[in-house]
Amino acid sequence: MKRIKILLMALAVALILTTVLSSNAVYAAEATTKRNLTYQITRPYSDDDGDKNIDNEEYTFAASKDGQEFKYSIVKIFDYDKRKLETPYKKFADSFYCIRRGKGFGSVGYGDDSSANSTEYTVIENMKSNAKDVIEKYIELYNNIDLNRTENINFNEKTYNNVNIYNAMLWIADNAYLPVKTDKYNPQEYKTELLTKIGIAKINQSMITDDDLEVIQQLAFWYFAN
Repeated sequence: MKRIKILLMALAVALILTTVLSSNAVYAAEATTKRNLTYQITRPYSDDDGDKNIDNEEYTFAASKDGQEFKYSIVKIFDYDKRKLETPYKKFADSFYCIRRGKGFGSVGYGDDSSANSTEYTVIENMKSNAKDVIEKYIELYNNIDLNRTENINFNEKTYNNVNIYNAMLWIADNAYLPVKTDKYNPQEYKTELLTKIGIAKINQSMITDDDLEVIQQLAFWYFAN
């Protein structure tokens, strides 16, 4: 877990140092009217624990709140209607991330075909063109938390002033690593580019798995949104 924490901070700094407020940035969008989503607790892509099996590892973190200790897992969210397709390249062809930790699926179970294990999302917005609606809805739902705020971020004895939280999240969405190859996107090439950009030496890049990167990106969303 140590490498996850190191990479999370490296990604955060790389994000801060990138021009997240630039006018030519292209941000994440969603064109559908609803999505029926589910999830599994195990990660789908890599043999992260070295037992020669894929799809049996969990990323579980310890946390505390109000003096109580608890654990939470970074689950893999996917389209419920694709749950029976070949994995991982079809079943997980879309990448979904959670902005607000602990919200969305409640106490549903994992992995079977019951309709109780899915949640239908019917309010879907383009995070760029409908930014005002997204920000206002988030304020309404989550105790007046304003995603359109600016903060000073301290890292490695340096302060980065006036970082806009919403633009930072859009940058993550637009620049996230996606494990699935397409005609116009080579994941291995982009993985090398991304890890090199944030200072991971090429000799060490093979240690970073697809699951590692997805978990880091999820943590980065929470780092800014929560």
